[in-house]
Amino acid sequence: MKQSCIPICFFNDLINTRTMSLGDWVQMAHELDLDGIEMYKPYLREDQRDKDSMSRISDMIHSAGLEVSMFTSYADFSQPEPVEIDRQMASIRWDVDAAVIFRTNIVRLTAGRWLGGQSNEETLRLVAKGLNANLDYAEEKGVILALEDHPEVGAELLTS
Repeated sequence: MKQSCIPICFFNDLINTRTMSLGDWVQMAHELDLDGIEMYKPYLREDQRDKDSMSRISDMIHSAGLEVSMFTSYADFSQPEPVEIDRQMASIRWDVDAAVIFRTNIVRLTAGRWLGGQSNEETLRLVAKGLNANLDYAEEKGVILALEDHPEVGAELLTS
């Protein structure tokens, strides 16, 4: 069985303070004899979100003998505003393209959140529409969209 990890205990160091580099985490994962890591979108600084930078990071991960088990991101399709829906669609498609660069075929994402003043049925309709709208694009790229069961709407979808 292969083992992969997303180091939540190091999120502050990797994402907020940047006192731990992604290279440090990759080296640690290698030393722990893991088979892979999750590539989490916030690991990437803004200046690393272009294709060339991500390709170099992907090469670093794979050169360390690790795989990328999945590209982890978030989506919120509960928002009814067309501008926000378009922004979420573009973000998920970017995530799918990033997954291809990192040589993984899974994008893990969330669904959305419950909003005051919006019925649960409307929220679920918007979330389903947003997720379904990205399935063809992901399939064309050979990527699976995996729904994470938190926060909020994802947990409700799995218990309904």
